[in-house]
Amino acid sequence: MNPSRLLTIGDIPCADSKKRIDIGNNIQISIDTIQDICFGFPWKESDGHGIVSDWVSRSKYSSERLLSQSRQSYCYYDVAATMAIAKRDGWGMSQDFINELAKTLGRLPTRGQTLAAAVEYDFEYLRKWCNNEWYYMILSISINEVNDDGEIVREIDTSSVGGYESEGEYWKTEALSTANHMIKDQLKECEEKAFWEERGVETIN
Repeated sequence: MNPSRLLTIGDIPCADSKKRIDIGNNIQISIDTIQDICFGFPWKESDGHGIVSDWVSRSKYSSERLLSQSRQSYCYYDVAATMAIAKRDGWGMSQDFINELAKTLGRLPTRGQTLAAAVEYDFEYLRKWCNNEWYYMILSISINEVNDDGEIVREIDTSSVGGYESEGEYWKTEALSTANHMIKDQLKECEEKAFWEERGVETIN
């Protein structure tokens, strides 16, 4: 079974959904995204974030902002401590963001304003996770042989990787790259099979 086309970015489904895509000659690609419950707090899962407290019952300090609340427990983001880290580690923003900030200010931002914007971006990024506006997810992709009714009769290849962020486009580019790599592998296998069968050599699927 020889697939007849590669995928485009428009073939990739939205997060938290599943899609089966016909790619010709009774071959389908299945792309599935589900929440990855094995991943925890983003400020603990990856570097490059600000200082976040544990869940506490105290009031916030003057340098802190409320990040999340659960009944009488609070989680705080320490802006002052994070600014110190941002300055030490050279936090920055994309050029597009800096250009937009310059439009707002009417001039190029100072280094301090760029650092403040980077800290604010990090705070909002973590706040969105706390509010379930984005989540970690598992990206599962399989290439399958199907019958004329679209029913799967054989799994040809499969890939499943967790830890992708549902926000943004990065996971979609990864899904596209992985899927097309799997399709190309199948094309190569079909070509090799045809090569040997033309020479009377039996191959095994």
